[in-house]
Amino acid sequence: MRVLHILPSLDQRSGGPLRSVLSLSFLGQSYGLESEVIGVGEFNVQDNPLQKSLIHSCGGGWPRSYSYSPRLRSWLERDVKRFEGVLIHGMWSYPSLAAAQECIRCGVPYACFAHGMLEPWAVSRQGWWKYLKKHVYWHLAEKKVFYNAEAALFATRRERDMAGLVFSIECLSAVLPPFGVDTTKEMLTNAPSDRILKATVDKYILFLGRIHPKKNLTFLFKAWAQAKVQEGWQLVVAGPSEHGYLAELKRLAKLLKIDKDVTFLEFVFGDDKKYLLQNAQWLVLPSKQENFGIVVLEALQCGCPVAISDQVFLADELQDCTVTLKLQMDDWIRFLGDKMGNEAYRFNCIKRGRELLFCDYNIEIVVKLWVSALTSLFRQRRAPLGC
Repeated sequence: MRVLHILPSLDQRSGGPLRSVLSLSFLGQSYGLESEVIGVGEFNVQDNPLQKSLIHSCGGGWPRSYSYSPRLRSWLERDVKRFEGVLIHGMWSYPSLAAAQECIRCGVPYACFAHGMLEPWAVSRQGWWKYLKKHVYWHLAEKKVFYNAEAALFATRRERDMAGLVFSIECLSAVLPPFGVDTTKEMLTNAPSDRILKATVDKYILFLGRIHPKKNLTFLFKAWAQAKVQEGWQLVVAGPSEHGYLAELKRLAKLLKIDKDVTFLEFVFGDDKKYLLQNAQWLVLPSKQENFGIVVLEALQCGCPVAISDQVFLADELQDCTVTLKLQMDDWIRFLGDKMGNEAYRFNCIKRGRELLFCDYNIEIVVKLWVSALTSLFRQRRAPLGC
């Protein structure tokens, strides 16, 4: 079976599902699932496993948040009929609308993978202007995209349950984990680049991801300042960021008098990323909303215990394999000031996390689920319901 994945961006610094789509597409080949990927903008993935000939980059992307691209539409008009099914990743952008319209026109079935963009925080809790734009766009365009889809896919059960609180989803819905880890490989420590080696210290906790307001780093900084963390600990913040928000965080760290405790690194990948995870005492993810949290599984694979907010939806699936904290200042102060330095507690978390990976998030299990779900969805074409 041949499947096409549609993404609004091909730059991994933008976050989103790009890396997991590439990995699962590559691994799915062993099970007879042939996948191609198309998106807007230049392709920028440093550790890409998928053959370049199967990745199609379309110019455009203006405005940036909408990813408008006439070249994408032209490519779809010409090529979408080659595929037995299309998986649209993300929402609220031109690629999802163009893909749905071309699939309907050509009678190619498609499914929508919301990736956290269809739940209350994403739609209604980022200011009144974004709230208004999304409600208008839903009724003008996005509703039709979902109405004609074979299914709406979600990364976790909580994401699926919360999606219905915002808009009515009439098509079939299903939960499909978007990521797994290879438990057969030992994650050996590799030599990092000079800038990583110089920037880290013996004892540090790590935030690794896109530096964005929803990741709640201002909350983390305030908790760190109030916890009076023992001397010798560092907070390492690594990831891509828009300059304005990064400058705001640096000002806050100085204001709270923790700037000597905080180290900022740019986007990391490959050996540098592995090194940071393997040598961190903890990974922390205090997000206001996170529909999955791939970095959580990556940390557990590297033997790094994890402390996350209860708004990281993966917490429901991990149960007691991570430290899950409410977004209350006192809870995070207690963790940073007390439990963080408890070695027995830390090693127990590492052990439970590894056990979970072997049982539920082994990459072989996830790939088989991925292949089975897409094959079932697209096995039989149905007549389109109209534009």
